[in-house]
Amino acid sequence: MRCLAASLAVPLFGLLAACAAPSVVPSADALVARSADRSEAGEPAAALADLDAAIAADPAHARARVDRALLLQAAGRHAEALDDIDVALTLLPLDPAVRSARCVIQVSLERSEAGLRHCQYALVMPGASRVQAQQAYGEALQLLGRDADARAAFEAAHAAEAPVAAGSAPPLAASH
Repeated sequence: MRCLAASLAVPLFGLLAACAAPSVVPSADALVARSADRSEAGEPAAALADLDAAIAADPAHARARVDRALLLQAAGRHAEALDDIDVALTLLPLDPAVRSARCVIQVSLERSEAGLRHCQYALVMPGASRVQAQQAYGEALQLLGRDADARAAFEAAHAAEAPVAAGSAPPLAASH
């Protein structure tokens, strides 16, 4: 009988220990980082799931909002993307990268020039990445069928790359 009790105690103890072990839940920052890796690996559904989890854990995580907006836009889900980028914009109103993304997403959704104001604002913001802002402006103009203007914006972005490569461009604002 004693042998039976000992043989039951070991599996039961192991089961209780497994149940008592705390599960490690990744932080919102860790989920955002993993989503970037998954996105680069060509796994947008997994990346989106990580961003959904990050936002569930921290609804005010601006980087998660921006990244999810960009993934949704790439998937053609422009209205959902606009919702996320608007939340990010309320969290980081002075971030030129968020303004640039807002521009492209709004133009993608509405096919109107109303979104261009966000690109134009990003171009003159302190700390703005001229390259990123010009590229976003070019992309928005291209979506509107303004190919000559888009080409000029892309050329301006290319011209702005030289100072960035030399390290003279100012950094972007922190995202979270």
